[in-house]
Amino acid sequence: MRYLDPRRGLNFRRENAMMRPSANGTMAFRVPHKRIFCVFLTIALWVCSAIPCVATIYKYRDAQGNWHYADVPPEDHGAEAMESKTTDSRPDSWDLEKHLQEKLKPRNVFEGARNFTVTIKTPIGLGSGFFVDEKGHIVTNRHVFEGDKNQIAAAENLFERETARLEQFKDNILSHAADLMAFEGLTGNPRLAQRLENRDMDGFLDAYKGLDRNDAAHKIHTDRLESLVKDYRQRQEKLDSLARFLGESKMRADNPPAYVTVLLADNTPFEAKFVAKSPDHDLALFRLSGYKTPRPEWGDIRRIPAGTPVYAVGSPLGLSQSVSEGIFSALRTDAKGAVIIQSTAKVNKGNSGGPLIDAQGRVLGVNTAKLMRPGVEGISFSIAIDTVIDAFKNELK
Repeated sequence: MRYLDPRRGLNFRRENAMMRPSANGTMAFRVPHKRIFCVFLTIALWVCSAIPCVATIYKYRDAQGNWHYADVPPEDHGAEAMESKTTDSRPDSWDLEKHLQEKLKPRNVFEGARNFTVTIKTPIGLGSGFFVDEKGHIVTNRHVFEGDKNQIAAAENLFERETARLEQFKDNILSHAADLMAFEGLTGNPRLAQRLENRDMDGFLDAYKGLDRNDAAHKIHTDRLESLVKDYRQRQEKLDSLARFLGESKMRADNPPAYVTVLLADNTPFEAKFVAKSPDHDLALFRLSGYKTPRPEWGDIRRIPAGTPVYAVGSPLGLSQSVSEGIFSALRTDAKGAVIIQSTAKVNKGNSGGPLIDAQGRVLGVNTAKLMRPGVEGISFSIAIDTVIDAFKNELK
């Protein structure tokens, strides 16, 4: 006689059981208590593993506008409760390197590079990044979440110029208002004089329009003054918008997002935690904790001669895992001592933070910027990988 062993899905023989006499004198089989416990434990584990892992998570936004996800409701934020089936949204394996290798099956080093490259979503748009070790550390550019430093610098210069121009325009309007008072013999009008002295254009315009004068010249002067004040207000609105942009840029620089969303090469989303940013270079470090992640090999840009093909990997314009080819041109050094790689590889919006690799798939640097001037094409820059590793040597120990 054979009995089914639920632990192995096999049969075990009678001699593995214990026999004892029954009340009527026949022999009955008794399974040991330990074996019964193992059977029930196995069944319980099997049932639990078959049930989808469902948890309630809470989604909320902090004072800086950054989204966060937590498994307990926050005290000081209004949170939206969501049901998350982790078995549906995460790979089965904690080894993401193995997961991506088996799922995507890269056929060459360029497809292999996509396994360690990620797309990064921030409150201001998309960027790229890549894993630098097996512990989940991800390197990207600071401007992926702070904003383009060149654009910010240009906005600051524009704000200074437009502020001065607007103040001069206001002086011109007030001078025109004084001329109107003299032309119409209103110099002694206290209401107009007071508003002019206070540089109150709107108040002057209201008082001037309210004068009891019906002649055609006064109407023409009123329309002209009203048009000038309207033009001033429109310029002021544009300047205010520029000031808000600069204020938000400074806030982002002073308050990096606690988390960013990263998309793996297979579009699996994760939340990566902010670790550090370099005060000297356009670099930032995040970490995806709890997973073994793909780690690229490093190349030595100093051993590569000019004219060697190089490749930029990233998500330009949101087109994930794109590869663009160029040639290595020269090494430069910036004011902070960073080694900068000049190449002709196309770096567009969204490529920032992605890897620059050689023909063997080894990482040479972090794609950072391209030169944009009238009549200039095909000049892009990447921060050499040894500068990157040195910038975060304490965090990557």
